[in-house]
Amino acid sequence: MKPNAFLNLFAVALVLLATNLFSVADELFPGGNFEAPVVEARTTQEKGGDPSNGGKGPAWLALTHKPDEAGGKFTAGLTNEIAHTGKQCLFIECEKLTGPYQSVSLQAAPVAVAPRMQYRVGIWGRLDEKNPLNVTEHSLAAKVQVDFFKADKVTPAGDSAYAGQSLPGAKGRPPLFSAQKWSEFWMEVATPEEAAFVMVTWRWETGGEKGEINGVMYFDDASVQGAPASAAPSSPATK
Repeated sequence: MKPNAFLNLFAVALVLLATNLFSVADELFPGGNFEAPVVEARTTQEKGGDPSNGGKGPAWLALTHKPDEAGGKFTAGLTNEIAHTGKQCLFIECEKLTGPYQSVSLQAAPVAVAPRMQYRVGIWGRLDEKNPLNVTEHSLAAKVQVDFFKADKVTPAGDSAYAGQSLPGAKGRPPLFSAQKWSEFWMEVATPEEAAFVMVTWRWETGGEKGEINGVMYFDDASVQGAPASAAPSSPATK
């Protein structure tokens, strides 16, 4: 076998191994399916479509957005129009959105994890068929921030981790998100030495360019996958 062919097969094997490891990993964030509160139509946060339950959780701590200000609307809430799994999902709508650095953010409750382990953080997204995302000059991106905390859930443990994805996709490449199917935006993170909890914040944010954004996107099944907190590796024996 030629060396290049062997390297290609080895790379494929590593990808399949990583995929298989996370496919059998524990789902540590079951509240990421947006099934509560129950809504009967597309419902904004202000009208009862608030996955954070007014900041009371249990799965989500806060949903913040820009419902009606100068520079267009940037609204969010829950809908039963479509779902990746279950009956509901999160919707994000841009209506004549021109304001720079405007954002919708959704902060998850802390999730117990083990230190010195790999975790997979993801969320599934899709464009609306009748009103897909239309970005002209002005940019829009989905971002995820992962913060680590010690056992008290307050003291930081290590540095935050970040990832970003242009919406509906990076210029010059096939878009990640479309109206025809659900696709996942995900990243892998390694927990620091003293980490006992992670807190994930999803953010949808405009750039500083001029232009206008219109359209609707749906997001569902936010997840944190990996070993449960009880699977923390044992510390080396000391003499």
